[in-house]
Amino acid sequence: MKCRVNPQLCEGHQRCSALYPELFEVANDGKARVRGGEEVPEALELDAQSAANACPAGAIEIEF
Repeated sequence: MKCRVNPQLCEGHQRCSALYPELFEVANDGKARVRGGEEVPEALELDAQSAANACPAGAIEIEF
């Protein structure tokens, strides 16, 4: 599974990084990004999907 944050949609709510700090971090511009690249370890796939569902801006994109 791949996960990415669309920087054009991210509004900097930081909900993803607060809920799942092992997956997301906040860049200097205040927008979220996926830690360690787009490939999500299998053990964290459910967390990535939950983060996408929780994002108020719909900025987290999941690809199976």
